[in-house]
Amino acid sequence: MSRYSQPKTGLRAWTARVLLGLLTPLAAFVAFTPGLNLAHYTPNKTMRGLGISYEYILAYEQHFHIGVHILVAFVLTILISGSRLFCSRYPTARILCSAGTVLVMAVAAEFVQAKIGRNVEYQDLLFGISGIAVAVAILLVLRRHSEPG
Repeated sequence: MSRYSQPKTGLRAWTARVLLGLLTPLAAFVAFTPGLNLAHYTPNKTMRGLGISYEYILAYEQHFHIGVHILVAFVLTILISGSRLFCSRYPTARILCSAGTVLVMAVAAEFVQAKIGRNVEYQDLLFGISGIAVAVAILLVLRRHSEPG
């Protein structure tokens, strides 16, 4: 293998790439569709049937986006790192490049939302950064435990 060649891409990387190819357009559709609110798709009748009070359901619907921002940023960071698209020979650099990519995507999404008339909340960036930070921490810990020695 020459100095500039890339290592072979395994099945895990290809699986991450396929999942990334499916998740990214879905996340973009949700982020850029004016008036779309995923909280409106909660199973209210089922929740009421389970004995959950209306106040809790309302609070859930009002804060649902927090979990979505954290989860999407977390999953995108994991998938971009696992896909080995960036810095595939240097695991720590790959993790940091993945985090930077997701951060740029989150900032760009907020700017686009402002242009298309969606509600822009800068707290959403903080939730995204939280998801990125958790993913980076987990990836770095896993990387450290997988090193021989």
